[in-house]
Amino acid sequence: MKLIKWDEIIYQIATSTDIKELSVLRNQLTAYKELAKQSKQSLETQNKIAEYRLRVDRKLGEWSSGLESTPGNRTDLTYGNVATGSKPKKEYFKEINISEREMCRKESIASIPEEIFEDHILNTKNKKQELTSKSIQKVAKKINLENIKKDIKKQSVGYFNKPIIQKADCFDWLKKQEPCDLLLTDPPYMTDVVDIYSFAFWLPLALSKVKPTGRAYVFIGAYPDELEAYLNAREDTDKILSNILVWTYRNTLGPAPKYDYKLNWQAILYFRGKEAPPLDCPIMTEQFSVQDINAPDGRLGNRYHTWQKPNEIAERLIRHSTKKDDLVYDCFAGTGTFLLSANRLGRIGIGCELENDMLKIAEDRGCEIVG
Repeated sequence: MKLIKWDEIIYQIATSTDIKELSVLRNQLTAYKELAKQSKQSLETQNKIAEYRLRVDRKLGEWSSGLESTPGNRTDLTYGNVATGSKPKKEYFKEINISEREMCRKESIASIPEEIFEDHILNTKNKKQELTSKSIQKVAKKINLENIKKDIKKQSVGYFNKPIIQKADCFDWLKKQEPCDLLLTDPPYMTDVVDIYSFAFWLPLALSKVKPTGRAYVFIGAYPDELEAYLNAREDTDKILSNILVWTYRNTLGPAPKYDYKLNWQAILYFRGKEAPPLDCPIMTEQFSVQDINAPDGRLGNRYHTWQKPNEIAERLIRHSTKKDDLVYDCFAGTGTFLLSANRLGRIGIGCELENDMLKIAEDRGCEIVG
């Protein structure tokens, strides 16, 4: 490794504005790193090469972050030179033989605050640990997740008005409503109604009250007949049934059936309007179609009725599909869980409920009851 011209590498990293030149340097450092491992050079030497490679990656990431994803920004591969052009971002990556995925990793390294970046390098070397791209990317992911959580927390500002629940029948109430941004509701299950096939036809009316830019999440039981009833009922609507999501829970037991499997999940029919924007779902694991969240536990004092949904799943779906001041409907409001969650996130929550016992609990929890 004595042939490596360290001073030239340092100077090139500090002064180079040519992205192709930096890309070539990065490839050279990768080759040096492999050679250092094969020849069993000291950890200090290997980390020195790794450090310079990370610094090149950081500079490449800074350059890439300044590009537009669509045509109309840079016209050359000179660092920091911005002009109008016609070349898509990915075309630049091809010219320097770097994949979009790899460049995303470099952008994540570039997003790390300089002080944290330098501390990571120094601490890793002081602890005599191997300095790798993987370790610095973990730092970037941690920072990104912390920033996402901060942004989510900012939404929990509450709304100055209480969520409103009107004592009314679902059909009568829906007919009088203007279009909403989100329908989030949990209707009675087939075990609580006489005929689920006829009952399920509240759904087309409810979906007609969702804006073309809006969404709907409808919790239903995982019984075959109930699923069939709602899949039939949804045919008379212009909203797109995009997914059947799953809410699964592991903290409710009860007697086990002798011949069948025990249900520990419920279906969520997820609809979206034809003009709906992308989901606001920055945490990747929240976008899985299976939502694994325990049910409210009466032993902990946070369950007000049998099929109450957890606040966590309510707030998650509201965050994904709406923004502050959006209008959220729940036409089977029950004890107000969904509307209270909307209120906590700065949305306007309105719904209806017929059962007096439910309305009393909803009022005690902070809803305004009218009608």
